Amino acid sequence: MKLFQRLAPLVLFLTLLYQSSYGVSEVVSGEKMFRFSSFGTLALTRGGDDNLGFRGDLDRESLFDGDWSLVPDSVLGLQMDMQFNERFGGAVQLVGKDRAEDSIENSLEWAFLRYRLNPDWTIRAGRIGTDLFMLSDYRNVGFAYLWTRPPPEFYTPLAFPNRDGVDVIWSSNVGDGRLRAKLLVNTSQSTISVADTLIDLELKLSVGATISWETEHWQLKFSASENEFGQEGSYFPGTDPLADALLQASVIWPEAAGISEQLKINKPKIQYYAIGAAYVANPWQIQSEISYFASDMEVYPPSLNGYVSVGYQMGSVTPFLLAAFIEPQETRKELPESPVISPAPVITEQLAFLRQITQTVFDSTRIGQRSVSTGLRWDLRYNLALKAQWDHSWVDRYSGGLWDIRAVPSTNQEIDTFSVNLNFVFR
Repeated sequence: MKLFQRLAPLVLFLTLLYQSSYGVSEVVSGEKMFRFSSFGTLALTRGGDDNLGFRGDLDRESLFDGDWSLVPDSVLGLQMDMQFNERFGGAVQLVGKDRAEDSIENSLEWAFLRYRLNPDWTIRAGRIGTDLFMLSDYRNVGFAYLWTRPPPEFYTPLAFPNRDGVDVIWSSNVGDGRLRAKLLVNTSQSTISVADTLIDLELKLSVGATISWETEHWQLKFSASENEFGQEGSYFPGTDPLADALLQASVIWPEAAGISEQLKINKPKIQYYAIGAAYVANPWQIQSEISYFASDMEVYPPSLNGYVSVGYQMGSVTPFLLAAFIEPQETRKELPESPVISPAPVITEQLAFLRQITQTVFDSTRIGQRSVSTGLRWDLRYNLALKAQWDHSWVDRYSGGLWDIRAVPSTNQEIDTFSVNLNFVFR
């Protein structure tokens, strides 16, 4: 059992106890200021079944067999904000959670410096959160939103939680709100787990832009980016041995060479577009986002994702409803049947097994799913919230890519996920 699995609940509880007694720590000296804060989620989750393992993000450990666990959703975050003078500052954020590959580097969510050229223009450089959606700045801060976790149908396919690079931000008051535009150039790496196998993903270059407008009650945001995924001409991460086996089999199964070619990243560019809107005015809290992945890669098909959430606050309790979906935009890829070689039944079985494994690879990255969720948030204090949520998901056959897959479902599946969270934040 990993170290985080053993210590996360205890660390979260001790941090909560300490911070509630002593509050936030600030160090001020002349024009220098360091401000320390923390946030966390102590989460009890029940999900998955025999073949599909629940995971809130692709880089996290999975939960199978409908068991209860503190591991999948629990988070502990520590943040240091720096402000050296009126123009120069930065931030460092460490997030502890159980990952497919635990390391200090993966735990470092933010580590950037910020320089304000004038009241309208700001430049940041370093490790920055992925700013392509409405929860960009607080995806790990469960206290900041209604649900026990961001909707997986919308947020889980974004396999790169942070980026290393530069962004330039312009902001100004427009009408009754604040208009902000951002240009960003960055790279990223991530490690995910698929069928107990670690796969390293590389985002070689991402160039994007966002435009947002915020008023007292409204928030609107549009994002667009072009992303170069991996090395052109290389095989999709983790499929090199399979591609080699297909090439060897092409001597007696000619179609295998073409299948091997489909595992390559011949067109590594992925376009991502998203638009979101939120309305918050007591007692209503309404939020929705929709996005589109445009991809020419056979192993990463295009998809349309979205959700809508409605909450109604009644005193300190806010019940909510959430509906989310992700729809593949291409039909399922079905591989040609492997040949039957009558004089050699063993070779026939080996070719059939090779075809089955390859078909599983294509099916494992395909995603088709809809979910409805209901729950409530109870604000115990100004910085402490208790949440409970039930999710019912319809998973299309051969389309379970949001889950960790032991066996690709050949029929439509329905899965329930239950979660109870205690969220805290100290600033």
